[in-house]
Amino acid sequence: MVTAAHPRTPSPTASRTPSRTASPAARPGPDRPVTRVPLLRRLGPNWYSAVMGTASVAVAGASLPVAPGAAAAPVALPAAAGLQDVLEAVWVLSALALATLLAARAAHWLRHRDQARADLLDPAVAPFQGCMAMALLAVGIGSLSVGGGVIGEQAAVVTAWALFAAGTAAGLTAAVAVPYLLLTRRRVTAGEASPVWLLPVVAPMVAATLGALLVDRVPAGGWRRTALTGCYGLFVLSLLAVLVVLPLVTLRLLREGPPPLALTPALFLVLGPLGQSTTAVHRLADAAPRRSEGRTRRLSGPSQPPTGPPPSASPCCGSSRPRPWWCGRRAGACGSR
Repeated sequence: MVTAAHPRTPSPTASRTPSRTASPAARPGPDRPVTRVPLLRRLGPNWYSAVMGTASVAVAGASLPVAPGAAAAPVALPAAAGLQDVLEAVWVLSALALATLLAARAAHWLRHRDQARADLLDPAVAPFQGCMAMALLAVGIGSLSVGGGVIGEQAAVVTAWALFAAGTAAGLTAAVAVPYLLLTRRRVTAGEASPVWLLPVVAPMVAATLGALLVDRVPAGGWRRTALTGCYGLFVLSLLAVLVVLPLVTLRLLREGPPPLALTPALFLVLGPLGQSTTAVHRLADAAPRRSEGRTRRLSGPSQPPTGPPPSASPCCGSSRPRPWWCGRRAGACGSR
């Protein structure tokens, strides 16, 4: 009786001898092809945070007391002479990076829609969609702060308005759409709360900050009051969302302990709402008195003409108040002026 071997059973010698007909992909060595992922496929929205941080450097530098043109500058330091040029260069870098990244992300959506849609449902990536709005708004704030010396005051204001409109629309969309998609499609739970959840809900607060800077350029009256009220609405909306998300993040940290070591830097994102809310409140408070000046004049009525003599700049002149002791004979010269 003859027994036939199974055709798929390799012989002992065949297992020790490499096949010469093996495909190049299975052959070890430098000739093995490497599967490369397209560069734009992995381009996520988290790259907008780099643009936002670069623009924030220019904005923060413009508010320093030693910066040229700063209202609170007590002295003109020698280092402040070239500070404006450095801040303008940083702002230009952030603007160019923003334009480049917007074009790259548009190509990402056109060529890799499957990956772009998957990012919207990924709890680790979807919250970074709010960084695009904050990058637009940060460059817009920098346009008002230092951009005038580069592109001119008029062009800087127009740029700020355009970035404010685009950033506000993107921020409101991210603040509503990202939580909705994560809760309905991905069905995340409170136990998965992460500090990155704060990114999309802080974007409207940044919009309120830039809006407060642009209120003075709105025509006085109803339009200005409407604009300021809208900025307050953006601030309140963002604050309420932060008050909902922040306790979830804190509760998760208390129950499950600190996150993995690689995610520890994300804990600093909790400071974002604190710092941005403080900035927004200060800007809105600066804009509020200018809004109420007209109402104060209307409520106080027409001003009455003065009945006494015109006030004098010298404390030694005038009979309605006692003269200081050091006036001496100088008081007699008041009538001869």
